Amino acid sequence: MARQARVFVDEGESGVYHVCSRVAGPMGWYPLADKENRHQLIQYLKHYAALYQCRVYSFVVMGNHYHAILKFRINKGTGMNCDY
Repeated sequence: MARQARVFVDEGESGVYHVCSRVAGPMGWYPLADKENRHQLIQYLKHYAALYQCRVYSFVVMGNHYHAILKFRINKGTGMNCDY
């Protein structure tokens, strides 16, 4: 079964996004299984969520990838992210 087509958010509207990223490396390499690497990734997530004023609804860190559910709210007057 094919996946459902993407739904695009109109300019100036809020959007909730599923973000996923995997590491590239040799087979069996799990850099995010290391506690320090996981901690650093979480610190980056906190930093950029505050910088871009997005809300982190959920996230999970696996051995070689992570998933996050993020919401961006746009100020209709300026087109910029705005505070919640």
